[in-house]
Amino acid sequence: MAAKELRHHDYTIGWLCALEYELAAAQALLDEEHPSLPRAEHDSNTYTLGCIGQHNVVIAGLPAGTDGTNAAATVAANLLRSFPKIRFGLMVGIGGGAPGRPSTDPEEDLHLGDVVVSYPHGEYGGVIQYDVGRTVREGIFVHTGSLNKPPTSVMTAVAKLRARHYIQGNSIQTRVDDVLKAKPRMKRRFGYPGSRNDLLFETSYNHKDGEIDCASCDSKRVVPREARGSDEPVVHYGLLGSANQVMSDGVTRDRLRRDTGIICFEMEAGGLMNDFPCIVIRGISDYSDTHKSRRFQPYAAMTAAGYATELLDCIPSVDVQQTPEAAEMMEKVHEVMQIAEDIKVAVSQTNATIESERRIGHAEKVIKWLNAPDPSINFNNARARCQPGTGLWLLNHSSFLQWKIGKRKVLWLHGIPGCGKTILSSTIIDHLRHDQASAIQPILSFFFDFNDPGKQSTEDLLRSFVSQLYLISERCWIMVYALYSKCQDMSSRQTVETLSKTFEKMIKLTTGTYIVIDALDECKTRQDVLRWMKAIAASNSDNLHIIITSRREVDLESGIRSFVDEENFMLLQQRSVDPDICCYVRATLRSETGGFNRWHKSASMLQEIETTLTLKASGM
Repeated sequence: MAAKELRHHDYTIGWLCALEYELAAAQALLDEEHPSLPRAEHDSNTYTLGCIGQHNVVIAGLPAGTDGTNAAATVAANLLRSFPKIRFGLMVGIGGGAPGRPSTDPEEDLHLGDVVVSYPHGEYGGVIQYDVGRTVREGIFVHTGSLNKPPTSVMTAVAKLRARHYIQGNSIQTRVDDVLKAKPRMKRRFGYPGSRNDLLFETSYNHKDGEIDCASCDSKRVVPREARGSDEPVVHYGLLGSANQVMSDGVTRDRLRRDTGIICFEMEAGGLMNDFPCIVIRGISDYSDTHKSRRFQPYAAMTAAGYATELLDCIPSVDVQQTPEAAEMMEKVHEVMQIAEDIKVAVSQTNATIESERRIGHAEKVIKWLNAPDPSINFNNARARCQPGTGLWLLNHSSFLQWKIGKRKVLWLHGIPGCGKTILSSTIIDHLRHDQASAIQPILSFFFDFNDPGKQSTEDLLRSFVSQLYLISERCWIMVYALYSKCQDMSSRQTVETLSKTFEKMIKLTTGTYIVIDALDECKTRQDVLRWMKAIAASNSDNLHIIITSRREVDLESGIRSFVDEENFMLLQQRSVDPDICCYVRATLRSETGGFNRWHKSASMLQEIETTLTLKASGM
């Protein structure tokens, strides 16, 4: 009758399982099962209540079909809401082993059915959470967190149990045999599958595709190991690796064991990192490689549960009562973590401010050192003369649209003097800046100019491009600063060669770069620019979009033909430009400041002037 009167606050130990085998093993090893109790509001867990020795235990299973660190964290949080007096938890179930070299020492020789118990080592509390995808893909261990150490009462019991095992061995197999004898229906599935089925293959030897077992695997690739004197499971203490994906790669398994000391892999404990004080107990059901099999899972679940009950027998109930409640302890932990996080954020913000001020100071020095010509002056002058609605014929042209998405890498727009090439360049730049797809990529521009001595050479062009990309892309900052530092150390200035090499490195760091070079015919070192453009287009053809405008002069055309197909030449013909000229003339005639006010009342006169000027313009 006493058991029926138990209430939520009488249960002090939580037992978490992920799989049905694990839940069945836990329930089978209860000394007594208790009636269920109502759950807290919004608690979706299912519970089995009972006792093991002196302790009242709540067994909580993960919802069917779920596993991983996130699911375990949700189950633990719900458990503490429904049973607020829980002191600590046991995460009990199966795991994948990471065996070392064959050894005659049972504690060094990991076999299927053995038990691994999380045990603090160095900076880790017993469980290391890691990113399995990046660890396998990048070939490096990507550590994302670790589990806090179990409560003192639990670790004291572990030490006591280890000492007892040294003297008289463990009682895991006895406990499993007693359950199977009392519950014979479980024997076929949960009994020991036999050492003949415990096969460890060479690290690099993978399972045969499509085979459900290892019958077709090469027996010569089985690692020879000395037979044990008995089939009793051995208990191992050490670090466990926890992730949201199964570890099934022998090479990665061995590397992580060697580099971190992990001896077992599982998928739930990492989710309890700072939300539930617990110890993790895993029965080894496979070797974390491609030869995974479910054959040992039920038995491994039983051996893990057997160890858990043996551990609970070593913990006096008074020690459990004196252990702080898990919910209270975790509330304090979260408070400390929040304080630590606040400090971390404050330090990060301070460092960011210092770094930002440092960067601004460096940027001012670098920009002054580059002394780059400013293309915005030419751009703004051209945009001021650009009539709204003009240039649309180019922006809608199939060649331009293909260039914009990368199907054409270089376009050469050529035409007679005065046909509006510079204004078209400003239109292109303005369009790219306001286009959602292209605006996320760097847009560089340079306007060669007969009237500006600082905008007539290859060096002027490169200093401008390096400066623009330096200010646009944070990833490119280090490249420019490296050049700046090198030149400062050698008391030298940048050259065309060093600027060119730096720019090539910079654009390789971008996902794509748009370059508009206007009035190439006004460049005094045009052949050097053409050689540079040919080299840069060839070495970065996948992420560069270049537009060149100029007059059609023989030497320019010859140089451009060496790296641009003729299908990418666009002649600014009169029939294309005339609508823009007409638009400009019409707006000027009707403007209050255009000087044609006296004709505003005569629509026919305005039309005649407009027609005459457009025809006489001849595309200029």
